[in-house]
Amino acid sequence: MRSASICDLQAYAICKHMPDAICKHMPHSMCKHMRYASLCDLQAYAICEHMPDAICKHMPHSMCKHMRYAFFICDLQAYAICKHMPDAICKHMPHSMCKHMRYASLCDLQAYAICEHMPDAICKHMPHSIICDLQAYATCKHMPYAICKHMPYAICKHMPYAICKHMLCCAMLCYAMLC
Repeated sequence: MRSASICDLQAYAICKHMPDAICKHMPHSMCKHMRYASLCDLQAYAICEHMPDAICKHMPHSMCKHMRYAFFICDLQAYAICKHMPDAICKHMPHSMCKHMRYASLCDLQAYAICEHMPDAICKHMPHSIICDLQAYATCKHMPYAICKHMPYAICKHMPYAICKHMLCCAMLCYAMLC
């Protein structure tokens, strides 16, 4: 994350013990102190399983303030991006998110970016959300059944053919075509 700035108030901190850890003086510190966290590609924002409350606990007025819907930076919420950084991931990490969501720009309620490692992320936490035009294709590409199964209204509204393409022999096909 050489040129990554996590957020205006979060550019230099992860927790009170390593304020400049990520980007400035200790680029490898996170991996060193958080054994199970890999800071490469899709896991660049991942917080290890042993520190699920780390960011929110030590930085209540920075990250928590800007990430209203992300209470825990772990598991399915590892890619949560605050509403003030809609293009943050794609802009600073072109080889991570962009690889899976080429033209995607994250929206407020779509802070849980979709990738092959998080197939149920959006479906589980955002059952009634509407996927944006440019994200619908990326989502459908990596989770052909997840979105169609749990969010029939979302994809149908923006990309009726996307569902049909992946669900040729499914009962939802008829519904998708009628949306």
